[in-house]
Amino acid sequence: MKTLDLVITLLDDCIFSERNATEGAHQALDYIPGGALLGAVAAQLYPMMENAQAFDWFHAGKVRFGNAYPLTASGQQTFPMPACWHQAKGESAVEGDKVDDGKVWRLDKCKENNLSNNKQPQQLRAGYVSLNGLLAETHKSFRMKTAIDAEKGRAKESALFGYDALQAGQRFYAQVNYDTTITDADISKLKTVFSKPVLLGRSRSAEYGRANIEILTTPQAIRPAKSSNTEITLWLLSDLMALDEYGQPTLSPAPQDLGLPTGKLLAENSFLRTRRYSTWNAHKQGYEMERQVISKGSVLVYQLDTSLTDDHLKIITAGLGMERQAGLGQVWLNPPLLAGEKPQFEKSATSLASKPIELKEPTKKPELIAWLESQQSQKVSKQGFAKQAKQIARGYRALMQGVRELKGLDASVHVGPSHSQWGVVLAAAKSRQDLDKLFNATDGSFKAKGEGWKDEFWSEGQLLGFYNWFLKLATEAEKKNNRYQPKSAQFIQQLVRELMAELNADKGGRA
Repeated sequence: MKTLDLVITLLDDCIFSERNATEGAHQALDYIPGGALLGAVAAQLYPMMENAQAFDWFHAGKVRFGNAYPLTASGQQTFPMPACWHQAKGESAVEGDKVDDGKVWRLDKCKENNLSNNKQPQQLRAGYVSLNGLLAETHKSFRMKTAIDAEKGRAKESALFGYDALQAGQRFYAQVNYDTTITDADISKLKTVFSKPVLLGRSRSAEYGRANIEILTTPQAIRPAKSSNTEITLWLLSDLMALDEYGQPTLSPAPQDLGLPTGKLLAENSFLRTRRYSTWNAHKQGYEMERQVISKGSVLVYQLDTSLTDDHLKIITAGLGMERQAGLGQVWLNPPLLAGEKPQFEKSATSLASKPIELKEPTKKPELIAWLESQQSQKVSKQGFAKQAKQIARGYRALMQGVRELKGLDASVHVGPSHSQWGVVLAAAKSRQDLDKLFNATDGSFKAKGEGWKDEFWSEGQLLGFYNWFLKLATEAEKKNNRYQPKSAQFIQQLVRELMAELNADKGGRA
């Protein structure tokens, strides 16, 4: 058997759902399933192959695409948390990003399955641990989506859904194992597929799925520990789908069901979790056969009638059970990490990827994204202009009343610019160029001595006319080339509209 060791870096968020149901909340897996790698490769190589070769690669298990599990922060390979590990309830065995080996027990190795401190055991269920006890953490993102009604061109009724996804930038380690019958020329084609970004998971036609794959030069193969002892421990590094002697799925397989010597499963020493699911085949546009599996991380202990032979070790190394081409059935025989009552962590572990790949932003944004951002920016600006204009306009009627009091006029007498004069300003506000002409013109209705614009009121201890009051609001503080510089045309439009509304509400308003 030969191996390709891969480090996968997510360039986009990637969706790997625990189940493919169309209703209910979707939860993302915290790893990349081997079936996703198989699908990415099959999409490119399957059409180029003869039927027999394609069957060997993608159906017969001669090429096995393993699950990809997260690397630690320092780039070390991790494995599913062993289900046999327990901590004392109320006393966490995890300190920071490391498992404290003094606070963890392999329960079936303890006397009468009781912890040495006589406290209640609590199983460690989730997470991924390296050979030196470091933990890897996966990060997820959640986005709400809605289906679009093709006929109406808008959001479809009762079609809101969400995508739970693995966040971009995270790194995962996987292996592709293949038999010696697979030629180097064929493997070179596989390496070509991995030499450029691949698409993984769901919603690949949208903003999800891109991943970069690096092929490592140093093999990281796990060697099964051969022993003359007839009691063996199998740590499941991926889900295991087993069939009994009648070809029916079984969740408590005998060793002979897995191609090993006859014997029995020691249920009192084993720790199993199970699940069932159906995978979606995008090429067939349909579901594959339902899988009833023993979940990764489970620990199976067997009492065999005879010791394992070299042939058995080859079977174990190539994977056990069904669907091995999609990463199922990967196990570790008699792992040193689980040899005793306490974990036996290594002092150090090899770093596979010391420095994460930096995800660079594109130098030029797609036109649609740039347009959407500009529209959002304009929307925010309009909201700010509207709020500012309303605040200014609230005091406009008080200014007109100030003019009347100064001149001793009745409340029914109009003062200040008329509705039509404000309309001239509003028409000019459609473009910055017209505003520039309006504010710097020596003739026309908008001038210091113009009708209505010259009416004065007291402001901050001095007399001020409507012309100078509005000019100060609508132009920059400093002139340029001895000319007034208009502020935003959108702001002026909004302000004039608010002032005209106040004018219409005033009893003295006239056209």
